Amino acid sequence: MEKISLWMTNRENSRLLSESLDNTYKVVVAKSFSDVTSVDLIIVDGVTLNSSRRELELLRESKIFLPILLVTSRNDVKMATKELWKIVDDVIIAPVERNELLIRIKNLLKLRYQSERLRREHWVLTDSSPIGIAILTGGKETYRNPRMDRILLGKSFEDVLKGEERERFTVFCKRAENNREPLSNLFRVEVNGSTKWLEMVACQIDVEKEPGIIVMTQDSTESIRTTSELVKTQQKLQEAFVNALNLISSLVERRDPFTYGHQRRVTSLAVKIAESMELKKSDIDTVKYASLVHDLGKVVVPTEILSKPGKLDETEMALIREHAKQGYEMISELKIDLPIAEAVYQHHERLDGSGYPRGLKGEEISIHARIIGVADVVEAMSSHRPYRAALGVRAAIDEIESGSGRIYDREVVRHCKKIIEEGFAFEEEFEI
Repeated sequence: MEKISLWMTNRENSRLLSESLDNTYKVVVAKSFSDVTSVDLIIVDGVTLNSSRRELELLRESKIFLPILLVTSRNDVKMATKELWKIVDDVIIAPVERNELLIRIKNLLKLRYQSERLRREHWVLTDSSPIGIAILTGGKETYRNPRMDRILLGKSFEDVLKGEERERFTVFCKRAENNREPLSNLFRVEVNGSTKWLEMVACQIDVEKEPGIIVMTQDSTESIRTTSELVKTQQKLQEAFVNALNLISSLVERRDPFTYGHQRRVTSLAVKIAESMELKKSDIDTVKYASLVHDLGKVVVPTEILSKPGKLDETEMALIREHAKQGYEMISELKIDLPIAEAVYQHHERLDGSGYPRGLKGEEISIHARIIGVADVVEAMSSHRPYRAALGVRAAIDEIESGSGRIYDREVVRHCKKIIEEGFAFEEEFEI
């Protein structure tokens, strides 16, 4: 049974909430901060929020996600500012109706479990990766996976990079700090008297609300023998980075556990549609890789907007709509032969020109983007979101059929409907 802490100044409200939750959750009435550190959810009132703001902020800064629900009066709704949403995850107005309270708590606990699962899977992914991974914040290395440790034999970047190579690496990191686009380069290092050639890819990333960079490294010493091999290795690094985008995608989704797995689920449907349409392999690969990272540009969108439970205002929607362009700009730097970046750029365009960000029409939109656009709509409507419950697959099919030939590609819709009616199920763990 989940454990909920009531950390409230108003004893009468605390008693009423305790009675409402009795027999459903284990309720603990907290008297101090120490009483709320080993529970599954915290309920606070406005007085506690103001008097214990620093303690609640410390909880937010910890790696373990602990949802916080604020119970407040209608007169206090004006408190629901941007700063407030950095501390609490949901707000409910007193007097509290029991069914509404239970629904809110259920959603927040689901958010906690998904966040914890994502956190565990993230570290499993990085620890078992065949590519060396390091994260630098404030110019200092704050994380490295076991593979990176083996590549550098436990030494720091400063220890193995000498002279001009160290200067090149410093410039490389500085550029990465100021760019969301992935940068790649080749470095010569000295490890225990031996020379190694390391391929590195780096880009800016937010780590626990702080800016930093992620550096992915591969030891290519054995494969590098001639200048032509150096060029080929650089190309292989770019190809390998497409696979590494899976990790970056997971880091993006870690910021919004409500949509965790969205990109993989979209990919599972989009690939099935492309295969059903009997596209050539290069087109299927483009659909596969582009759909895997179609929301990569959301890394520039503030977390509080991504997970906001209410309706977004015009400014917030404008920031959301930027993600297609931002994703395009990041991926286009990879110089990959497949038109992955363009498919990401176009996946919110619609046949009648009503889409964004460029208002493309008809044949101006690639078949890859048309497929991803339909798969994205079906998955989004079928899944839960912070601002609404799942609408279901039937509603999603009705939506794409109503727009077939006008908003969505007619053949894509036909194949999508056929696949779903044949028993298709979204795969959260879709193998790329």
